[in-house]
Amino acid sequence: MRVVSPLVISGLLLAAACAKTGESHQAHHADACAGEGPVVTDAWVRAAPASGGTTAAYFNLCNAGAADVELIGIDTPAADVVELHETTKDANGVASMAPIPGVSLKPKESVSFAPGGKHVMLIGVHDGVAEGGAVTLTLHFNDGSTATVEAPVKSQGSEEPHGH
Repeated sequence: MRVVSPLVISGLLLAAACAKTGESHQAHHADACAGEGPVVTDAWVRAAPASGGTTAAYFNLCNAGAADVELIGIDTPAADVVELHETTKDANGVASMAPIPGVSLKPKESVSFAPGGKHVMLIGVHDGVAEGGAVTLTLHFNDGSTATVEAPVKSQGSEEPHGH
């Protein structure tokens, strides 16, 4: 008998819960991409266990503008250092995380910053990154524009909001 890891089962259940038809998935992103310029939705930050630790922020980003735009950095008063990162897997399935310089978006294109993919590392977090609180994130773009959001802080074990 083959035993399946609880982590594998959790991943499969999460993938099934997030599965959508192409039409409804596109409708969700079309709604999220209404407005002008970069639009941030479904932002959240994973609770940090202690001051000085590391955590991550997640969100969906859509370019509602008419020109290409690039996310080049993020600021928050909640941490000493903020870096854009991406988790990737090699040919053997081994995951690794590395900083990325930015994320480019064509008009009406969207990208998800989510666990296991692109995300924002908050390094040297300050007090106040606790469940139930909120973290201000200011996204900076290559055209000089910014977008500021209040991201609720969720516990380590809580389900990520998907906005679906």
